[in-house]
Amino acid sequence: MKLMRTGTKAPRLGALLAFAIVGLAGCNVATTEDANAQANANWVGKPVNAFFSTYGPPKAEHALGTGGKIYTWRGGEKYVPKPQLKPQPSNTITRELGSSSSSSTQVNGNSVTTTTRSASANVSIDVDNLMSMMITGKPKEEPKRLVYCEMQITTDRTGTITKVSATGDTSGAGFSGSRCSEVMQGKV
Repeated sequence: MKLMRTGTKAPRLGALLAFAIVGLAGCNVATTEDANAQANANWVGKPVNAFFSTYGPPKAEHALGTGGKIYTWRGGEKYVPKPQLKPQPSNTITRELGSSSSSSTQVNGNSVTTTTRSASANVSIDVDNLMSMMITGKPKEEPKRLVYCEMQITTDRTGTITKVSATGDTSGAGFSGSRCSEVMQGKV
């Protein structure tokens, strides 16, 4: 029996990640400017209360001298796994449980056919995850990041939206470059 420590399967994972990045390179990735354009197209000229009914209440408001208001709204908040662009080393123990092979030869006229079969099994244990389970009773948590969208909504004195601007926009929960774009599209 062999006992060996191994890292992650970096070559396969790296190739898969490179393929995915090349595949996504041709895709349109939403930006904050896209979110602003979409929000203004959908909401300018509509009552601010309709926006808040759809997305939730504002976190602050400021009165303007013209009788209008500027609202600060924040939504779409959630924690998502951090993207792992570089494979992280894993503290893994791999143990080979055994290997066997058999071969048979058949003679058929003047030709000889040889068939070889082999079997082996490996068991891998993620030591960090095992230790976390033993100490806390829970598996090791993946690193997470907070994504959110913050916008300023400007209204006239009647409460009609005149402008919407993203003022705080993280990258999206998926491959999107804009959380605000995801929220405005209903991808919460």
